[in-house]
Amino acid sequence: MSGAAGRLSRGRPPGIDLGFPAGTMAADTPRRRLGAILRQYPYTFAVILPTLLAALYLFFYATPQYISESRFQIKTQSSMTGTLGVDMLSGRAGIGSSESENAVRDHLLSHDALRAVRERMDLVAVFRPPQADIYSRLWWSNPTAERLLDHFRHQVRVVPDAYTGIVTLTARTYSPGESQALANNLLQIGEEWVTRVNQRMLDETLRASREVVERAERRVTESATAVTQFRQRELALNPTRSAEMAVGNIGGLEGEATRLRSELQQAQAFTRADAPLIQNLRSRIAAIETQIREERARLSNADQGVTQQVAGFERLVLEQDLANRGLAAAMAGLETATANAQRQQIFLQRVVEPNYAERSLYPKPVLFTGYVFAGLSLVYGLLWLLVAGVREHAS
Repeated sequence: MSGAAGRLSRGRPPGIDLGFPAGTMAADTPRRRLGAILRQYPYTFAVILPTLLAALYLFFYATPQYISESRFQIKTQSSMTGTLGVDMLSGRAGIGSSESENAVRDHLLSHDALRAVRERMDLVAVFRPPQADIYSRLWWSNPTAERLLDHFRHQVRVVPDAYTGIVTLTARTYSPGESQALANNLLQIGEEWVTRVNQRMLDETLRASREVVERAERRVTESATAVTQFRQRELALNPTRSAEMAVGNIGGLEGEATRLRSELQQAQAFTRADAPLIQNLRSRIAAIETQIREERARLSNADQGVTQQVAGFERLVLEQDLANRGLAAAMAGLETATANAQRQQIFLQRVVEPNYAERSLYPKPVLFTGYVFAGLSLVYGLLWLLVAGVREHAS
């Protein structure tokens, strides 16, 4: 080894001293020198340099983006009247509709809303213009639905306020007009979705009531048909009236018989028993009594008597009356269900229309640079504490 070192020293030009032993010359590489510099200035490379790179991107390379903002509320029919003014003044107009607000938000950020927006405008061209920087724009020229939805959710924000009930919708693109158009399209899609939900809720709410009404209508029709068939079969328009007339006839006949008996008694007082007058009165009395027996037999006949007709007819009339009352109650229930369903319907009420941005509000270079610096500093401090703790524990 000493002989080899002597030969190296003899082969080195005079006047040049490398400053380290000949055996360690090959170990001093650029990687080791870079590692030594990183160990000497760790904060500069871990925090300062990335912050400068982020600032250069944000201030000089990032493409300006324009934000169009709109606001809306989800209202119910009952809240549109009555205490609406008081609720607006007290800031409680949106309380109670948080479920509807969250549902509208979820729909506006869903595949359904994305598909509806793409039918109205070319989102790929909007999110991938030629002048946009490569980092912020949509990376794929023909993206899948999932990738486009992910970028769409990055560019669109729907934030409801739990206290006031006002939902803030922001759309961010590289053009003020496109941002406004995107926000307008999303509001229209939200209104169309609310309309469909209202119609579906109304149909579901009224379906049971309509079925009750249909059954009541069928019952009324069947009862009316039964009454008509009874009248045609019995050849009686109103058996109850016929029975009343029959009873009246029997009463009249009995009165006539009573009168004739009185005349017979009077005639027997001064006339012979075989006189023609006496025979005539007795014949008339016998005929009337026969007619009375026949009328009573017709009324009391168990199979075809008027009494049986009256019982059957009154039963059908009662059924018809109950059917009519049931139909009236079903119609009233349908009207009540309709009114309740209409009061429960929701509406998307625009509070602020989408604006046309006059200057770029994104990205915010100063703010985002500060975020990068603070975040990196925090991570650096945590790692430094961790490394110091490990070294202290090892020592």
